[in-house]
Amino acid sequence: MWTSGSYFEVLAVRPVLGRTFQVADDARGGGPNGAVAVISYPCWQRRFGGSTDVIGQSIVVERVPFTMVLARVALLVGLGVAIGGAASL
Repeated sequence: MWTSGSYFEVLAVRPVLGRTFQVADDARGGGPNGAVAVISYPCWQRRFGGSTDVIGQSIVVERVPFTMVLARVALLVGLGVAIGGAASL
């Protein structure tokens, strides 16, 4: 899902680790450090073992590299929020 730089701020979602999107990330191709991605808490636990080293690592989505900036608790599906969701990226 693509979102704006203020998406998480508007929804008052706070990171477990890392940071949320910033307005600078809204630029085509990403901010000053390129495109960034948010991963869910379940994905962080399942695919990365909850490692704090995940922030700053690269993940490829549809052949586009993104730098991971955040792991979060809530599973957001559009504007519906399901706390503690079980499946996501």
